[in-house]
Order: sequence, then C-alpha cells, then structure tokens
Amino acid sequence: MKTVITCGHPYSGFQLAYEAQAQAGLACAQPSRREAISIEGLHEKIFRGHDLDPQGLSVMTALAPGRIWQDLSVDLFIGNIEQGDWGWADARSVWLLNFWSELEPRARFVLAYSAPEYAIGHALRTQAVGANDIDGILASWVAYHSEMLSFYNRNADRCLLVNVATLLRSTGPFIEALNSAFNLKLSLSSSEGSLDRAGLSAVAATLAKRLIEDSAEVNSLYSELESTGDIADPDALASGMEKQQAIEEYLALIARVEHEKAATKKCGERVNEQGAELGKLTAELQEQAKQLAQTEDERNQLKQQRSELTGKQEDLKRQLDEAKRSLENVRAKLAQENESLLGQLHQAQEELEDHFLQVRECTTQRAAEQARAETLILARDEQAKLATDRQVQIQKMTQARDEQAKLATDRQVQIQKMTQARDEQAKLATDRQVQIQKMTQARDEQAKLATDRQAQIQKLTQARDEQAKLATDRQAQIQKLTQTQSEHESLKKQYSDLRAKHAALESRLKDAESAGSRKLAELDKENEILLLQLHQVQEELEHYFQQSQELPVASQASPVDSSDLVSRFWQQHPPREVVIDFRDEIDGDNWYYAEHDGRWAGPDLVSTLRLPTLKGRRCEFSLDVVDAMEPEILAGMTVALNGQTFETTLDGAEYPAVVAGEFAIGDPEQQRVWEFQLSLPGTVSPVQRGSEDQRHLGVRVRSLRLRVLE
Repeated sequence: MKTVITCGHPYSGFQLAYEAQAQAGLACAQPSRREAISIEGLHEKIFRGHDLDPQGLSVMTALAPGRIWQDLSVDLFIGNIEQGDWGWADARSVWLLNFWSELEPRARFVLAYSAPEYAIGHALRTQAVGANDIDGILASWVAYHSEMLSFYNRNADRCLLVNVATLLRSTGPFIEALNSAFNLKLSLSSSEGSLDRAGLSAVAATLAKRLIEDSAEVNSLYSELESTGDIADPDALASGMEKQQAIEEYLALIARVEHEKAATKKCGERVNEQGAELGKLTAELQEQAKQLAQTEDERNQLKQQRSELTGKQEDLKRQLDEAKRSLENVRAKLAQENESLLGQLHQAQEELEDHFLQVRECTTQRAAEQARAETLILARDEQAKLATDRQVQIQKMTQARDEQAKLATDRQVQIQKMTQARDEQAKLATDRQVQIQKMTQARDEQAKLATDRQAQIQKLTQARDEQAKLATDRQAQIQKLTQTQSEHESLKKQYSDLRAKHAALESRLKDAESAGSRKLAELDKENEILLLQLHQVQEELEHYFQQSQELPVASQASPVDSSDLVSRFWQQHPPREVVIDFRDEIDGDNWYYAEHDGRWAGPDLVSTLRLPTLKGRRCEFSLDVVDAMEPEILAGMTVALNGQTFETTLDGAEYPAVVAGEFAIGDPEQQRVWEFQLSLPGTVSPVQRGSEDQRHLGVRVRSLRLRVLE
C-alpha cells in the first residue's frame, strides 16, 4: 500500500495530476476513524492552530506540527489502511512535505508545477487583480515552487516533479512514470479520460506573459524547474501547443460572444414583451381601481341608505308597538263602555215610557248628538287618512276617547231622554270596529313593509359580499401585477448582468485580437527574415552545384575532404549576416549545457566561441543576454576578438539585455577562424542563495548576431 500526496501552487492546476491518478484507479482519501476529519479539514485545523491563512496562499515558510497533529494524522492513515494505493491533492501540503515524509516513510509525492503565466492567467480569469496583486501572486508562486524544488532535491527518490502542461496532451507517460517510480499498479487504459482544464487558459497565459517578462527571479526559477523536472515541457512543443490552444480558446470566445449577443437580444425582446404586458396590466389595474373606487362609493351610499332604512325601521317598529298598545287600551275601554251602555240601554228601555214625553224636548239635543256623531265620523276618516303618522293618530284617538268619555257622561244624564241614542251608539260601535279593522290592516301593511325592507337588506348584504369578492379578486390581480413587476425587475437585472458580461467578453476579445495581431505581425516578420535567408542559401547552393558540375572528371575520381569543401565554400561564399543560437551546439570553451533559453557562462571567468571569418571591412556585433547572476557581472564583462578587445554598449536596464559593438575585419586569408572571448569580473553559485544548484554562473546568453556593414 502506497500513499501518493499531490500538491502544487493553488493556481498551477495541480488538480489535473490528481484527477489523472483518480481516473487510473488511485483511491481517494477517507476521513479519519476516531475524529471523522478529512484531509482538507486536518490541513485547515493545522494552519489555524499556527495562526496562518487557512487557505495557505499567503504562507511563505514550511510548518513543523507538534505531537497532537501527528496523532490526528496517524488516525487518518489508519482510516485508509484498507484502501490499497490511495492519496489526496491539496496545495497546503507543500508546507507540510517534511511533516508527511517523516510521519509516513512509504508516502510518495507528486510535485506539480506550471509556468508562472498560468498562475497569473488563472487569477485574471477568476478575480480582478491589480499591479500589487500580481506581485503578491508572483511572490506566492516563487515561495511555493522554491519549497517544492528544495524538497525534491532532498528526496528525489520519493518524488515526481511534473509539468501540468504535459498532462493536457496525454496522461499515459505520467501514469507510466508513476508506476515505474513508485511501484504502483495504476491502469493506463482508464487514465486517458478527458481532464478539466479550468483555469489553464492559453489566452489568459498569453496576456499574462507580458506581465512577467521582466521578472528575472520567476523566469530563472521556472527554468530550473524545467531543467530538473522528471516530466518537463520542452519549449518548442509547449509554444506550439500554447498557440493552438490560444487559437481554439479565441474561437471559443468568439462563439461565446455571439451566443451571448443572441441571448442578450432574446432577453431584450423578452424585456420589451414584459414591458408591453406590464403596460397592459397597469392600464387594466388602473381601470379596475377606478371601478373599485366607484363600487366603493356605491357601497358607502348603500351602507348609508341601509343605516337610514334601519333607523326608519326602528322608528316604525316603535310606532307600531305604541299603536298596538294604544289600540289594546282603546279596545278595553270601548268594551267597558259598551257594557256600561248596554246596562244603561236596559234602564232606558224601562224608563222609555216614563220619559216619552220628554223626547220631543230632546230633539234639539239629539240633533246636536247627530252633529257630534258626524264629528266622530270625520275624526275616524282623519284617523284612517293619517295612518302613516301613527303617533298623531294615537293622540287623536286619545282625544276621541276623552270625547267619548264626556259623551258617555252626557249620555248618562240624557239617556232617559234619547230613545234613538241606543241605535246610534250601536252604529258608533260598528264604525269603531271597522276602524279597528283598518288599523289592523295598516299594521299588516307595516309588517309587509318591514318584510320588504328585510329583503332589501338581504340584497344589500349580497351586494356587499359580491363587492368583497370583487375586492379579493382585485387584490389577487394586484399581487399578480406585483409579482410580474418583480419578474420584470429580475429580467432587467439579468439583462444588465448580460450586458456587463458581454462588454467584458468584448474587451477580452479585443485584447486577444490585439495580442494575436501583434503575435502574427512578429511571426510574419520572422517568416520574412527566414524566407530571405532561405533564398540566400538556395542561391549559394545553386552556385555551388554549378561549380561542382564544372570540376574536371579526374578530380571526381579522387576523394574530396568534406571539411575542406565546407571551409572552401564558406570562404568563397560568405554570408552577410550570421546568427549563432546558444541553445544549439557551439564550438567554444567554458560554457554549461544548453537550456530552454540559452547557456550559462562558467565556471571560469573567460568563455570562448569560435566560428569562420566573414568578408568585409567592418562588422556589427550583437550579443543577446537573457540573465545574469548579478548586474555587476554583465556591466563589467568585456568582449575581445582574437585577443583584441573592442568597445561595447549595453542596451537595457533589465533582462533581457543586448551587448552591441563594431569592429574592423582584417585579411580573412591570414585569419580563417574568429575566436570571441567573453571576460567576466566574477561568477556566483546559486548555493549562496539557498538553492541546491552548485554551479558557478556568470551570464546566460541566448544568441550572437554578426552582420557585415561594408
């Protein structure tokens, strides 16, 4: 069972290395048994316990956790003891490499790195960064990779230093190297899945390159990683792949911008539709609000009418009750009067004979009595006519009752004299009975009126319920309108966000187009120079071929020394311009091996370079220096040709810098070889700066350009 720990800078894309291992069959880390803590949780607790950034991005030095963290870590390993080959990936593991290597001797480490421009590009894509932020990210990148390189140099047998860019092309070599170096049994067939390259943008990296061109420390560290790494990324292949990826991402950005334009257009159309619909709903709502106000006014009027009718109904009820009580009293009194009159009538019948003679004398009184009867009839008619005003009628009935009582007293005095008074009194009783019936009918009419008013009240109540239902429906419509307005505001916000994204994408697209245009212009210029050199070489080869055809047959029979032929051809057809690339093989002394951007001069103080002479009077000298261990070394460097020192100028305050000069060309027949000598004031070993590199270095040269002036 092996434990494989994968780590790298947070922005380097080290997760791709772990993803390739997981696809090939490496088990993921499980939580510890006792505390149920994951590896990420354990790292966070360790960093918090040391008062450091829990994410580890701002940490600049390795940690040495104490005993308590060792116990928790052992519990984590026990929780994964039955998994076979397992591991995890976490950027914070960089600062705990010594801790994990001492805790578990069988632990193996995959140290994943990438070019610094990818870290800057990832930051550019994920957050807004400024000049100070970029310096902080570069400092973090240097700290992480310096720690990884230092640990790798001390534990090379337990580590695998891998460039993440190589995994994007194929994961097979990486898995084979893992199986071979760590004695694992990961599956090669299942490791060739697609990896998520989120954060590793070629376009962003191209833009970020401009920001780190002048950072000598970063470029030097990356060169050292490339020269030391087990699976490095050759410069030519990486550049070609980066260009292809940049083109693909550029096309993808164009497609995405077009898609965003279409989505923005659709969103705008939808917003317009929603606006039109909102206008319609607003007009409908205003109309309904107006109707609701009118209905509310009508409802208030109905309420007022209902209150008035209720008051009138109460008054009528009181009047009706009073009329009922008065009528009962009148009935009782009339009944008593009738009984009294009936007794008096019997007495009058007995005394009729005695008082017959007095009848004539009472004729006048009887006429008055008739007038009183007519007055009673008129009072009855007035009572029937004033049925609507029951209180007045009751008063009149009270007066009539008093008059009847007075009449009864008069009749008691005059009963003996009125023979016909009995009939008139009976008729009066009949009339009063009719009046009672009319009053009863009036009471029934009042009851009917009360019933009608009750029905009207029920209709008003029903209308009120309908108004309440209509108000509820309008409230629901208002809520729906509010929701529609909220959706409209949300769509407007989405539209604004899409506009902002669209503007950002257009800005990035313009930047990418400008960068691509500049790159294409540079490539076109280089192609023109290469094409010109190719034409020159073709002309020289044709000239040489013609001369070779003119050689005598005898000379063809004898063998010719190839080196002498090349030397003679060079002397006969010297080029006007020569470029020596120090990344290729050169003829000289005191130079180290070729790196991705040149060669270091050292360990001695004098480095030489030999090449055939050029024909002419004067020649221009240009030496491209990409780095120096100290600025004083480059400033104090002298250049000599065949032992004769000539003056030079230094162009550039930082690296890369150009050392240029001119010199006179002597007789090429006397000197067939030029020997350039670079004399350095001193050298510096990287060991003095904490590195494991024990070389003594001066300056790193990329190329030498010679051009004949006349």
